[in-house]
Formats: sequence, structure tokens, C-alpha cells
Amino acid sequence: MTLLTLTMATIVSTSAAAASNTIDLDFEGGSVQEWVTAIKAESPKSNIVVSAHVAGTYVSAMDLHDVSVSSLMMLCNVSGASPITSDVIHEGGEPIWIISESQRTMQRGQNRGSSQQSSLSTIVLNVPRAYADQGPSVADMIREVCGMSSEQPVEIRVIKTGIIALHGSHDQQAIAEDVLGALAQEITAKRQNTTAGATRQSGDTQALRHRVSDAARARQEAGGTESREDFAEAMEALKSDREKQKP
Repeated sequence: MTLLTLTMATIVSTSAAAASNTIDLDFEGGSVQEWVTAIKAESPKSNIVVSAHVAGTYVSAMDLHDVSVSSLMMLCNVSGASPITSDVIHEGGEPIWIISESQRTMQRGQNRGSSQQSSLSTIVLNVPRAYADQGPSVADMIREVCGMSSEQPVEIRVIKTGIIALHGSHDQQAIAEDVLGALAQEITAKRQNTTAGATRQSGDTQALRHRVSDAARARQEAGGTESREDFAEAMEALKSDREKQKP
């Protein structure tokens, strides 16, 4: 086997290995912890540790294809304004990624309460999809929360559906991220409650159907007034359950 053949085989093997380590990620926006959960759903063997200080920090929606987990982790570091950062430990075996609070965020916390006015800058933020068409209301909500901690004005504009731009201090930008993160968590909680409610309703309905079936069987086998009354009561209960489930 020639050197050229060996080199080509190595390239093909390396390319195949790289391709097998990439994933597709369709994330609707939410907390850092939810983002990491979505990544691990596609790459279960990835080792990612999330600091408790940043677990609830908002991460914007993204739809990415054929990307590596390491590239996703580097997203935490692409902007100096990012409230989170990622570091890697690779001392043998698979790497361990650690997502923690960025230096900028820690400095912001240390300087909170300072009487000096913070420098102003502009950031662009994604609104969670469920609130995408409520941009003005979300902007008012952020302004109200900012006003609770400072009299410094903040400028917020709705760029397009689901996207807002904020011009203000680092503290005000952090508040906006916190508000959007809270909205995203609220959406997740509602989904979980809806799923649990639907499961309970499905179980109740199934039990009532069994009751009707049993009553019908007893009515057919035994007859009599009592079995007819049981069947009628079972049917009435099932009808009432269906009425409750109507929107």
C-alpha cells in the first residue's frame, strides 16, 4: 500500500469520525439548563456541567445543523457582552465542559449599587416564541422592571416580530435577559402542567368508559332495574366528563 493510499484512508476515516460527532439542534429559546438538556438529548455522552449561578440565564432560539458540541460551547464566548462563559477540562478521556458566570457578569454584580452611571450599549434579544407577537408588552415589562432598580432611562424597540433591541446599561441589559428567561421558564411550566392535566383527564375518561362497559355487560347478563340504573349513571358520568373537557 502506497503512502498516498494510507494518507487518503486516514483523511476519510477522520472525516467520518468528525461527521459522527456532529448534531442538529433546534432550540426554541429558554434557560441555559434547558439548552444543555436539548444538547444532551442529541449527544447523550457529552459531559457538560452548568453552574447554579447561570442555570436560569436566558439563551436565544437557534436552529443549527451538523455542528459539534465544542462549537456550541464556544457560542458562550463569542461575545464580550455574554453573561455566560464556557471552559473545558481535557486531561484524558472525553472533555468536560463547564458553563459558568462570565467575568463581565461578576463585575456587574460587584458594581451593583454604584452611584456612577454605567456605560451604555445596544444589544439585540430574541423574545420567546409564545410571546413573539407581544413585543410591545414585553418591552413595557422590561422597562417596568428596570425602573424598579434605577431611574436611568432605557430605550427598547421592537425590530420585528420576536426580536427587540435594547439600548441601556449593562445592568439593564441583564434585567432584560432575566425577564426573557423568566418568560421562557413560564412557558415550560405551562407545557408541563398542560401535559400532566391531559394525562389525568385521559385516565379519568378511560376509567369512566370501563365503568360504562362493565355496566352494559351486567345489564345484558342480569337485566333488572338495578343494572339499568347502574348503566344510566355510568353513561351520565361519562357525558359529564366529556362536557368538562370541551374548550
